[in-house]
Amino acid sequence: MKLDFELEPYKGALPVTFGMSEEQVAEILGPIEYAEQEPDGSLSEFREGMRVGYCSPPRHVVEISFTPGETLYFDGIGLLGRNDLCKLLLRYDSHPKELLGFMVFLELGVSISGYHDREKGHRAINVFSRGLYDDLLALK
Repeated sequence: MKLDFELEPYKGALPVTFGMSEEQVAEILGPIEYAEQEPDGSLSEFREGMRVGYCSPPRHVVEISFTPGETLYFDGIGLLGRNDLCKLLLRYDSHPKELLGFMVFLELGVSISGYHDREKGHRAINVFSRGLYDDLLALK
């Protein structure tokens, strides 16, 4: 079953919200395809077209990533598959940061990648919780 997701800055991609447990996410999204655990205990769960990232224990959702094929809306506008996504997001946050090839829109809690070339398969949108990128952005 495909779901539609609604970006709510710093709250999540509804119906998945930041702070949810693995069990709560599974109730909404169903079983995972596979998972990867990092040495620090953080976890990434992968399902078709998306990744849900959890912080180290006690685990709870801190980011949600989408690739083309999923449906993510913001303010009633579909985001994935748009050729003008960066231009659209600039209407809501006119001062994004660039970090490791990602455009980070701190006003929205969103980062995007793959929109600098014509390879639509490389595109991704990441919705993140408040503070997740603060340490990395401070290094710039």
